[in-house]
Amino acid sequence: MIAVVLNGGNRTRLTDERGFPATYDATQLSVNAFRVLGQRPILGRDFASSDEAPGADPVMILSYGLWERRYGKDPAIIGQTVRISSTPASLGAINVINSTPTTVIGVMPPGFDLPHHRVDLWLPLVSTAGLPFPDLHDRQSRGFWFAFGRLSDGVTLQGARAEMEGIGHRLERAYPLTNRGVVPIVKNFHEFWIGPTAVALYARPCGRPSCLCS
Repeated sequence: MIAVVLNGGNRTRLTDERGFPATYDATQLSVNAFRVLGQRPILGRDFASSDEAPGADPVMILSYGLWERRYGKDPAIIGQTVRISSTPASLGAINVINSTPTTVIGVMPPGFDLPHHRVDLWLPLVSTAGLPFPDLHDRQSRGFWFAFGRLSDGVTLQGARAEMEGIGHRLERAYPLTNRGVVPIVKNFHEFWIGPTAVALYARPCGRPSCLCS
């Protein structure tokens, strides 16, 4: 399983010698995320467990789109240090004074999205990454985090739901102050992003040259 910040994106201001300062969307995730999904950077390296340790040097991985747009697909960006200053989109303006030197360690393949298509760069779940999120292990900050995972061989979605509900009830008894009424809801990817009642819509060309419908 992996943990991901999923709050509509983090407004991240990136500053380096490659161009004017610009704002991009970032997210934080556990360092095992890409490995769980069977994905690897096409350039540089993946996150390592040491990148998530308290006091670790800040690192980040770029999306292919950001690598292409800002850096012209220059492989020399790997190992370079840029400055980022970020805040959750819901918290307002970015503090551009307290920027964090961060090393670019990798680039993900084209078309790769996690947790959604708006992400331009990824950071590990550590406070030194320059994002003001609370500790992942703080039970009172659970609203910031979502968990994604892959079913083990032979495990059904119904089985996973039953197991996670059991874990949720045990945690509710062990931590009544923070976990009362909190039971995990397990959904597959389609249910989570699209919903169980999504309807596909199709439009047919009307045939008029001046019409833009298609």
